[in-house]
Amino acid sequence: MHSLVKILHEFLVYFISRYWVLGIVATMALESTLVPIPSEIVMPYSGYVAYLNSSVIMVVEAVIAGTLGNLLGSLLAYYLGLKVGKPMLLKYGKYFLVTRDKLKYAEKLFSKYGDYAVFFGRLMPAVRTVISFPAGVFKMNLSKFILLTVVGSIPWNTALVLLGYCLGPSWTILEKYFHLLDIVVIVGALVVIVYFLYKLRSSNAHST
Repeated sequence: MHSLVKILHEFLVYFISRYWVLGIVATMALESTLVPIPSEIVMPYSGYVAYLNSSVIMVVEAVIAGTLGNLLGSLLAYYLGLKVGKPMLLKYGKYFLVTRDKLKYAEKLFSKYGDYAVFFGRLMPAVRTVISFPAGVFKMNLSKFILLTVVGSIPWNTALVLLGYCLGPSWTILEKYFHLLDIVVIVGALVVIVYFLYKLRSSNAHST
């Protein structure tokens, strides 16, 4: 597993060095469609490339490219959720205790808190890559989704690029800390999911 991570790291470093803006757009778009390409490598390394060239303009280019990539990938994930997400859940959800009533309740919750979920989800590792799919499933307004995706992606990308730029050759130390942060966020997300499922089951029990 460690060797696979190293290979991915080396490939991303090469790809960004070789294609710069197009490379950033492509990799960040893939990350936003649930492909396991960590922005915690792509964006700090982009900042390091800007550091090597002593170019603030390249910092801006990297942030814009990363945000554009996030938007393109997120739109694809949103579209998949919109077109196949709900029918798939209606058909197979019963095998995971997701009934039609529970799905309706979840839709009601997303209509109430979806804006916060999409915006703040963009600022959280792991969560940021999956939030677009439920936004599509529950038919979030597309213009609002685009706005929240862009506004939520900019702070994350800016922070990572600036960290890479400021740390220079030491940018790789970020990977270790972000790995720990990923674990914390994933555990937190699981707690939220368990609570959410509990609420769904409770609502279903009250309705019967």
